[in-house]
Amino acid sequence: MGRGKGWGSVEGKPKAYRIRYTVAGKKYTGGRTFATIGDARAALAKIHTSVMDGTWQPPAVVKAEAAKARAAEAARSVTVAEASEKWLAWKGAEHTRRSGRVVPGLRESTIITYRSRIKANALPWLTPDGVPFGELAISAVTQEHVDALVKSLQAKTSRYSDKGNGVASWVAANLRQMFDDAVYLGWLDAVPTVPQPLHTAVREKDDQDDYVATRDEVEVLYEAMPDRWRLAVYLGVWCQLRLGEVLGLRRQDVRWTKGGKPSAAKDADAATLLVRTQISTKTGKRGPLKTKASRRDLAVPARMLDALRGHLGSHTEPGSGSPILTSVSDRSEPLPSSVLDRTWRKVQRAVMGRDDFTFHGLRHTGLTFYGQLPGVTFAELQNRVGHSDPKVTMRYFHPSSERDRELAALL
Repeated sequence: MGRGKGWGSVEGKPKAYRIRYTVAGKKYTGGRTFATIGDARAALAKIHTSVMDGTWQPPAVVKAEAAKARAAEAARSVTVAEASEKWLAWKGAEHTRRSGRVVPGLRESTIITYRSRIKANALPWLTPDGVPFGELAISAVTQEHVDALVKSLQAKTSRYSDKGNGVASWVAANLRQMFDDAVYLGWLDAVPTVPQPLHTAVREKDDQDDYVATRDEVEVLYEAMPDRWRLAVYLGVWCQLRLGEVLGLRRQDVRWTKGGKPSAAKDADAATLLVRTQISTKTGKRGPLKTKASRRDLAVPARMLDALRGHLGSHTEPGSGSPILTSVSDRSEPLPSSVLDRTWRKVQRAVMGRDDFTFHGLRHTGLTFYGQLPGVTFAELQNRVGHSDPKVTMRYFHPSSERDRELAALL
C-alpha cells in the first residue's frame, strides 16, 4: 500500500518498506528496503532535499561513482611493484590519454625494456626505513622517497666507468611516466616530482671501439661459422643488416634478376634484398622494422651471390615465407637471436681474440667499407644505413690509410 508524499511514496510492509519517487518526469526506486516506515520516509526526505538543492544524482550514477571510488581505494593499496605491472599492462594495450586521445599500446620490446629498468634498479632500492621500494604501497610513496631513490641511482657506478652510469636518467624517466599516469588513473592523489638526471655516456672511447674488421678477417669469420648459419656474416657485412633484420629475412624477401628482369635463382646475375620485417631480439617475434627509414631495398654484392644461392638451396625451406636462417629443431622457424649471438661470440673470439666485436660490428664494418667506396654520396650511404638520423650515417665515413694515400696522390 502506498503512502504518498506528492512527488514520492513509501510502499511495502514492516521490515520491507521501499521508496519510489519521480525526478524530471522519470521514476526511480530507492534500491533497498527499510525496516520501519520512519526510516523509509527519512530517506525519501533526504532525497527530496538533495533534489531541491541540486546535489541529487541518479542512482546509477551514484552506484558507478561508488564503484570507481572503491577501485581507486583498492589501487592505492597495491604496492609499487604491483602498480608497475598494472601500469605496464595499461601502456602495452590501446588506452585513452588524459587529453581524451586514444593511442595504441607500446611495442612488447619497449615494455620489456621498461620492466627491466624498473625491476632491476628501482624496486630493490631500500627506503630509509629498510623497506624495499617495490613493497611500499604506491599511495605511501613520498617526495622524500623519490628524491632519495634518484640520488642513489645517480651514485651507482658502471662497469665501464666509476664516474656514474647510463641508466639513472632512463629509470627516472620511466618512474615519472608511471607516477604521472597513476594520478590520471586514480591510483595517486598527487604526482611526486621525479628529478631528471642528465643522460651522459659513461663508456670511454678507446682504440677498440668501433673496430672495423679487415676483408681477410671477414672471410675467416665466414668460414669459421657453422655452415647453416655462416651466411649471416655476409648479410651483416656486405648487406649491412642489423641482427634482427638478418633473422627476419624470408625466401620471399630475395628478388633474383637477370639483365634487370625477374629470373630464377639459378640463372640470375643479380639479387636484391627487400628489408621489410625483423625478429625482435627481446621477444623473438616477427614485427615491424626499427624506423620507416629501415624499410629499404638493398642490392646484393656480386661477391656473395653464389653463397646466397647455395644457402637457399641447402638450408632454407621452399615456401616463400620460410626464414633464411632457421632454427636447428624446426626449419620452419627463424633462428633464435640468442643462438646466433652465442655462436658468433664463440667464433669471433677464437678467430680474432677480441671481446668487443659484436655481431653489430659486422654491420659497422660493412658500412665503413661502403662509405670508403670512391664517389659514394651521403644519400647513397644513408639508404644503406637505413637510419633517419644523419649523425649515425656520418659515423661510417671512416678514413683509411689506403684511401688517404689514394686521395693524397690526387693532390
